[in-house]
This record gives sequence, structure tokens and C-alpha cells, in this order.
Amino acid sequence: MNHAPDWVETLPGPWWADGAIVVAAFVLLFALSAFLRRRYRVRLARVVSASRSADAFAALSLREFQIVVGDAFRAQGYEVRELHGPDLEGGVDMELRRDGEFYIAQCTHWQTYKVPASAVRELYMEMDSRGASGAFLVTAGTFSEDARAFVQGTDVQLVDGGKLVELVGQR
Repeated sequence: MNHAPDWVETLPGPWWADGAIVVAAFVLLFALSAFLRRRYRVRLARVVSASRSADAFAALSLREFQIVVGDAFRAQGYEVRELHGPDLEGGVDMELRRDGEFYIAQCTHWQTYKVPASAVRELYMEMDSRGASGAFLVTAGTFSEDARAFVQGTDVQLVDGGKLVELVGQR
């Protein structure tokens, strides 16, 4: 019988073995995290779709509302970059791209108030300063008559709670 000396069994394994285990663990954690995030997004969309009413947005936090809005834009064929933390600037929550065009979107989670024209004006100025082709102002509520009047002749589109419910339902 050919036995290796006892000291050979005490040698460590290949240098890469420990690293491979760590990498595999990170890959598994990343995959699990992606799965759970996707499942969470689908659940949010189902909650809104099932109610068929803008009232469903009242139960969502601002972050959850932004997730639903981002997914509604994705379903419309936009590439969506959600902005958070240091990326958040000028009140813009998302950067959107479709057909070579660049757009910005801002979410307002106001359920009981009408979004005023001042919010639309600010978004319009931000759209201009960023060189965006257009902008979307999305709310769970409604827009004031002044806000609706301001967007006439601009590339700002207003999406109220009712329209958003329709968009979410088209997923």
C-alpha cells in the first residue's frame, strides 16, 4: 500500500479553496437578495392592481411608491435608474431612457392634497437644466388646475393616481 506521510495530511488545501467558498457564498447571497427584491416588487404591484383604486397608494411608504412607479415605467419600455441617497438631486427620483431619449421623473406621495403648479415649475426647470427631452410628475393624488395649465405646451407629463393605477395594471 502506498500511504502518504502523516505530515502531508496537515498541509492546507489549494490557496484558492477558501476564496472560492467565500465567492460562492457571496453569489448565493446576491441571488437570494435579487430574488427577494423582485418578489417584493411584484407583491407591491399586485396590491395596487388588485384594488384598482388610487387609494391603494395610501398604504405605501414613499419608497414603496417610488418602486411601483419605477416598475410601471419599466413596463412601458423605459430603462429606469432609480436615484437614492447621494444620487438624489433636484427632487428627481428617476432617470428614464427610451428610444435614445432621456427623461426625468419625480414622485410625490401626496394623497390628500393637489400638487401645486410650483412643483411642476420646479420639475420643468430641472428638466431644462439636465437637458432632458421630457419629465414626468407622478402623484398618488391629483394636480391643481394651475399645475394642469402650466404643463400646456411643455414636455412635462402629469400622472395622477388614477392614471398610475392604469399603468400598473398594464404590467
